[in-house]
Order: sequence, then structure tokens, then C-alpha cells
Amino acid sequence: ALGYGYKGSSGDKITVGWANADDFIDHDGCNKGVYFVSGKQFILEGGTTPATGSGFCNAGKYVPCFTVTYNTNGGSAVSDTYIGSGSTLTEPVTTRENYTLTGWKNGSADFDFSTPVTSDMTLTAQWTPHAYTITYNGIDGASFTTDKNSFTIESDAITLDTPTKTGYDFGGWYANSGLTGDAVTTIAAGSHADVELWAKWTASENINLAANQAPDENYWTTFYCGDAGYTIDAEENACAYTATYSDGKLTLHNQGKTIAKGEAVIIVADNNEVSMTKGADGTKSDDNDLHGVDVETSTADIQSTLGSGTFYVLGNKNSHFGFHKYEGATMAARKAFVLINGSNEALARSLTMVFGDATGITTVHGSGFTVNGS
Repeated sequence: ALGYGYKGSSGDKITVGWANADDFIDHDGCNKGVYFVSGKQFILEGGTTPATGSGFCNAGKYVPCFTVTYNTNGGSAVSDTYIGSGSTLTEPVTTRENYTLTGWKNGSADFDFSTPVTSDMTLTAQWTPHAYTITYNGIDGASFTTDKNSFTIESDAITLDTPTKTGYDFGGWYANSGLTGDAVTTIAAGSHADVELWAKWTASENINLAANQAPDENYWTTFYCGDAGYTIDAEENACAYTATYSDGKLTLHNQGKTIAKGEAVIIVADNNEVSMTKGADGTKSDDNDLHGVDVETSTADIQSTLGSGTFYVLGNKNSHFGFHKYEGATMAARKAFVLINGSNEALARSLTMVFGDATGITTVHGSGFTVNGS
């Protein structure tokens, strides 16, 4: 029978002709470019592999070869490679959804594709799962600490952490800015896409507002809520005030215990905590130079809406109590502030406050109710 024989030792040319029966070359191997002669495996170099059944094979050199098998470890399949002894491999291409190929191992050792092949071997693909991010929105002004910022397809189910925000109740995380659908409490095991979440907040039914003592021995604070109106509890000896500005002076106007939705106010009380309940039906004043924001907001953004000027906030600075010049980059949520336009006002260190009408407080410490912050 006609076969693809060989003569001599490794390195001689392949010849075409009659050969002994035990020297026939396996045609299936021949189609792969691999020759099995007398139970040994060779690969043709420098010649042309004949087609099955062909009686011709261009002269070339045969060298011992080895089989490299690829275990893609969950990736797309890669065919075995037959390679001459001492030659180097080209790294194959394989992909795996939600993973990145990080290398190959030969047994337990990392494999370097510049290393000459000297034996049969199986290479196993090494994969790293893609990391997906969790983005949290709507947490400006909130207290929120979490280490749950990313996950992979191999992660266990993630239970989301809960933020807190003064004056608000947290209503859950939602998968859209419209806060529609069901609240999201966990990210399921096996998830494999970035997650973006929005916090839902509702104004708290009850608020205990901290106040600071002033030199007149009363307690002062400020408040703003653009989501709901509030009423100072009846048992509280406290009143809310709007304020108008003129010539370096803030004149306070009594609003009683009612704080309208979207109204920024100053609150004066006889203790350091003022209890309030949501649901006031008051009407917002048309004449009020106090402003507020529901979430911590950059002063630059506020000026883009209200105009440029100098900010003032209530506080005790250098033993002087009153509305002092504020130069911070952000304005706190739920607090009142004053923004005064004009370059001359920027020179003022603080503003004087006076009551423009009845104080509304029946029992207070001190007298006069005039607080000079100069």
C-alpha cells in the first residue's frame, strides 16, 4: 500500500513511496499536520502536508511534536495545538462572559508563552470576574457609610445599607430617579451589571430640633423644609420668625408656632430642644430675606439662583452671637441663611437682630430680646 514513510532519524526528509506496514502514517493525523509513524508523533516543518488519500508530500523535515490541550475553564473552546519540540506557542483567544482572562497555568505554575514546548501539556485558563459598581444617588445631606460599592457575578447576595438624614425618614432605595416600582433591598447573587440606586426621603412626622444658647440666655436655631410645613408643639415655649434685612440689621417678624412649607425661619425658645410636628397649613410669607435648602448645596449653585452676594448664618463667633459672614463652599441642609447682595455688605462682620413686633414668648430668660452680633 502507498503510504507516507520516513527513513533515517529525526531531521531527515520525508519521502513518498512504499513503506513497511507498521510505518504507515495515520491519515487523520496527517490532515492535522501530525504524522504518527511507528507509534511516534511527528510534525512536518518546511514541507506541505498532503490531503488524505493523496500520494504526494512535498519534501520537508519532520521533528518530534507535542500536543497542547487547552482547558478554557468555562471560556469558549480552543482546539488542541500540535507543535514541534522547542517551538513556542501563540496565546489562543478565548472569552467568558462577565470575566477577564488573566493568564494560563500549566499545572499549578503560571505559563509563559515565550517558553519553548518540550512535552505534552494541558494549559488551564485563569479568569477574574468583572467588578460591577453600585452608585448611590439622593444622599446629599445624609449620613451614609457603606463598603458595598461593588460586586462580581461570584458575590453573595448583598443587603443594602440604610442612610439617615436629619428631618427625614428613609423610604428605601429605588432603581430609577422617579422612585417608582418596588424598593430595592438586596442585590441578588449572580447579578452581573452595574447598579444605580436613588434614595427616597419623606419629611419626618416629628422633629426634635437642637438649639444653641445665646448671651440673652434664650436658645436660638434656624429651620427650613421645602417638602412640608411644621408646627412647633403646643407645650413648647418657642416661636418662629421670618426676617427682613435693611442697613446691616435683620428685623424678626413673629410667625407664632406655624412654619409654612418652604419658609426659612429663626426659632427662639427657652430650652435647647424644640419639638415640631409635620402638617402645618401656614402660608409662606412674601417678605422674608431668609433662605434655605433641603440638601447640602454648593454656595456657587445657590448664587446662580439667588444672585451673587455675601452669605450670613446664625452662630456664636468670637463670643459674638448673631448672623455672621459665611465663606464655606457648601450650605447645610434644613438651616436658614441670609444672602446679601452688594459689595459694601461684604465688609460687614455680622448683622444686628431686633424684634419688629411682639416676641410671642410668654416666659423667657433675660430681657430686651435685642441681640447685637457686632
